[in-house]
Amino acid sequence: MISPATMKKIEMLLLKEDKDEIVDDLYDLECVELVECEVCGKFPVPPSTRESISRSIQIDRILNFLDHYAPEEKLSLLESLKGKRIEKKEVGIISAEELILQADDLISSIDPKIKQIESEMGEIDEEIETLHDHITFLNTIRDLDIDLELLRSTPKTLRVVGRLHEQDPNTIANDVCEATDGYCMVDFWKNLVFISTFRERERSIDLLFSNHGIKRIEVPLIDGNPAEVLPRLKEKVSFLKSTYDEHVQTIKELNTKWEHQLRTVKELLDIEAEKSNAFRKLASTENVIALEGLYPKKNEKKLLERLMENDRIVVHLKEPEGEPSIKLDNRGFFKPFETLTELYGLPKYNEIDPTLFFALFFTLFFGIMMTDFVYGVLITIVGLFLARTVKEGSIHDVASVLFYCGIATAACGLAFGSYFGDLFSGGYVAFDIPKLIDPLYGAMDVLIFSLAIGLLHLVISNIVGFVQRARNGRVHEAFVENFTWLLMMGGIIIASMGMLMGMSMSVIQVAAGVPIAFSIAIIIVNGVRNGLAGIITAFMDIPGFMGNWLSYARLLALALSTAGIAMVMNLFASMMWGLNILGIQVGIIFAVLMFIGGHIFNLAINGLGAFVHSLRLHYVEFFTYFYNAEGKKFEPLRIERTYTKYMKRGE
Repeated sequence: MISPATMKKIEMLLLKEDKDEIVDDLYDLECVELVECEVCGKFPVPPSTRESISRSIQIDRILNFLDHYAPEEKLSLLESLKGKRIEKKEVGIISAEELILQADDLISSIDPKIKQIESEMGEIDEEIETLHDHITFLNTIRDLDIDLELLRSTPKTLRVVGRLHEQDPNTIANDVCEATDGYCMVDFWKNLVFISTFRERERSIDLLFSNHGIKRIEVPLIDGNPAEVLPRLKEKVSFLKSTYDEHVQTIKELNTKWEHQLRTVKELLDIEAEKSNAFRKLASTENVIALEGLYPKKNEKKLLERLMENDRIVVHLKEPEGEPSIKLDNRGFFKPFETLTELYGLPKYNEIDPTLFFALFFTLFFGIMMTDFVYGVLITIVGLFLARTVKEGSIHDVASVLFYCGIATAACGLAFGSYFGDLFSGGYVAFDIPKLIDPLYGAMDVLIFSLAIGLLHLVISNIVGFVQRARNGRVHEAFVENFTWLLMMGGIIIASMGMLMGMSMSVIQVAAGVPIAFSIAIIIVNGVRNGLAGIITAFMDIPGFMGNWLSYARLLALALSTAGIAMVMNLFASMMWGLNILGIQVGIIFAVLMFIGGHIFNLAINGLGAFVHSLRLHYVEFFTYFYNAEGKKFEPLRIERTYTKYMKRGE
């Protein structure tokens, strides 16, 4: 728990024909991280990988088309957190070639239908768009009693209709006459221009339209006047929309029939493509494959039991070399806090895992900053609900952290006598509840307590740093980087205890001054050894340490903020209680809304603040003295299966 999980290295030799079986087992066990194997030639990535990716892309295109017209029902927030319940298909070992054949059969069963429907729907869309343009045009000229045939060109005569915006009709008419050398007829109706000229002038008219920004309108290939043609076009649009809806219904039926199978095969294809990442780290000869990997020692038994089911494999276990990947190994209460540790970074293999201290002090700091019993109960309930709803992942971990922080908040609320702020102590109810300390009226006591907790936090940080550096042979660095600050903090503790015990100042000055002076001397001497830059750094280190220590005053600040806002909300609610408008008692409603809304706001804003500031006190103050977070995360072979379930041999 104090150190990362103990890692071991595994080396394997296996026959080429067993590679799929062994790699599938390693993916299923999720406890082995493959490392580059260089004992012989690289294992060539099989051509089936490219084929798998190609088939996956084809299926993905089909699924995207189906999803567009037959989207899944939207889930509520709760359902989204819980996740959709999906029946998983049990699959065993299947070769890439067999899988590709399955994918081809599936694609050939549905893809032609999809392409045909997609093509027909595209044609319908284009036709409807054209008809809408025609309807817009005909609505403009519906009052003209003219046969549309007279607006269409003939083999020798060009007849053009254009839509104007803000162009000047006189300018357009003059330009048309100039472009056609006067051989034209030009007329205007509302925002339309009608032009008739010789066929050979079409290019000149198109250029003129382009220069003036006039949109050319296609006249419908239907005979009759606009008033007669309009109903026929609208009827055709309705028919096309009906046909379009029939296609959509067909797509939904196809989706119901094929979606699960498509997603299952796509998942298997993606898994096959993912396995190529593992294959790239293998080495091979003509018949044999060599494989190397790291695994946590606690998983050794189940790993060997699975591998030994194949009697044609050779396994050799050894200690890892260099800097192995890091897997944190915490249990119970401490486990969910690993997510917050990893958010900052991971320790090296020979370093101390700070999660234990992180978990204890994070919950304590959060509780002090929130410091309200009812808020704590509410946070506990929310955290428990989310943790039970989301069974795994980062959301589950953060929910578990909230659960523990809620308990700490409730405990601090009991100590500070805070229940929705000063609801009981402010005279709003007929009784009071005893408290150990009031953060509003005993702020100095809370500040002293906060700084004392902060000093303890920094002492532990430097003890951990000293032990870690000394254990790794960096004794001089341990004395300079950690022991000096332990001496200084020891002097501060002696001075504080002396004043509490009523000792004379002369005794306190000697008892506390010696370790403080000694620590300052070490800092300065070490700085002098490093030249001018070292001296400057040395003199900056002491104010830096004091700044880190005083940062813990934020515990008081957040506690006062939570209690103060809660008190104000209670005051506002009480002021509204007796509000009377036109003889109607509306104050109760406003008071309840103010009370509930105000405390929800206070809980949310200060809860977020407590969480962030608790993180900051660890990331900036606590980790400064020992934690570099330079470890590489352990990433075992793992596949996220949604639609399939791997069945190992014998099942």
